[in-house]
Amino acid sequence: MLTGEFGITMDDKGRILVPSKLRSQIAGNILWATKGPDENLWLYTPEEWEIFSSKVMDNMSPFSEEDRVTYRSIIAPSQELEIDRVGRILIPPSLKLHADLKKEVLILGVIKFMEIWDVEKYALHKRETSEMGVYRENQKRLKDRVFFKN
Repeated sequence: MLTGEFGITMDDKGRILVPSKLRSQIAGNILWATKGPDENLWLYTPEEWEIFSSKVMDNMSPFSEEDRVTYRSIIAPSQELEIDRVGRILIPPSLKLHADLKKEVLILGVIKFMEIWDVEKYALHKRETSEMGVYRENQKRLKDRVFFKN
């Protein structure tokens, strides 16, 4: 289970250290990275990437413009990343640009995958979603769907 919030410094070559708590949950030394929808990156283990990408593609039609946009923005830019012997991954330039990653990044473990954020972008995202009431609405949905479901 991939959980936790970790502040990491990206080196000048674009490498970030995958925290040992997360690495211990990864079989092997490969992760799949792709563009997330919130100017962030999503990281998957190979097993979870296979499940996720298959579900996405199984529910898409190449004849639907909306579906083509979706798979071009999530599936097409995905890249296999190797965890080096020190525990680092190299963020490819196109993914680094998408998430506007600078020096300080944040890795969030969200059970089946991880998110990588630029620290400043994540703080802004949290403020914006809080101001829009998204956090409060999500709490209500969670209560209604999970905890008090009959």
